[in-house]
Amino acid sequence: MTVAQYECFVEAGGYGQEQWWPEAHTAGFWEKGKVKSRYRDEEGDHKEWREAPDNSGDVYRCANHPVVDVNWFEAVAFCHWLSKASRLPDHATHRGTMGAGGTAYGRAGLSVGQIKRKRGSDAI
Repeated sequence: MTVAQYECFVEAGGYGQEQWWPEAHTAGFWEKGKVKSRYRDEEGDHKEWREAPDNSGDVYRCANHPVVDVNWFEAVAFCHWLSKASRLPDHATHRGTMGAGGTAYGRAGLSVGQIKRKRGSDAI
């Protein structure tokens, strides 16, 4: 998953929606919109609860690069969200949208153009 794709999940409120976090909730890694950090302290406990991925700096924030500093539960939650947010349209829906001058379906329910405008032309 790219930085641009994951930002769509975060901006859509993905961290606050329990439906995307069943594995994390069961394992005690998700609670009320927060997920445990992947980093541990000296005692082996997770350092913090957070509502977004850790920020590793601008060098890792290029839109078309892989997202970094997310744990397994965050990746799984993103996949749950993406599977619902980017469903493929049936034939009638697709023809109706395209015939009405609409845009093609893109990732996370956004058109390719919307993602490019959001993160710059290198987003895809």
